[in-house]
Amino acid sequence: MTFSPDGRTLAVNCAGLSLWDVSDPARPRLAGQAAISDGYSSVAFSPDGRTVATGGVDAAQLWDVSGRPGPRRLGAAIPGRADTVAFSPGGSLLAVSGLDRPVQLWRLR
Repeated sequence: MTFSPDGRTLAVNCAGLSLWDVSDPARPRLAGQAAISDGYSSVAFSPDGRTVATGGVDAAQLWDVSGRPGPRRLGAAIPGRADTVAFSPGGSLLAVSGLDRPVQLWRLR
């Protein structure tokens, strides 16, 4: 799980991608979810907080989280095991690594 850059949203990737509004820490509320059946294990927010990357057993995937009611899948999945995903500070690159692959960099913009 990870917090958005502004600290108002928590992304959790247990049995699917769930977004929690934590702007009031005493009363977190579910802000949206997406069903994912790929055993996802990694999640990262882009620096602008509008995109989430998830990594899992079979692929990495990008999600638009800027709208409501919930995350919307962006484009095709990046195939191959993705145990770890990370955005570059400017958000133009996504780093993906897994047990069966070396670190790969994907240009996003």
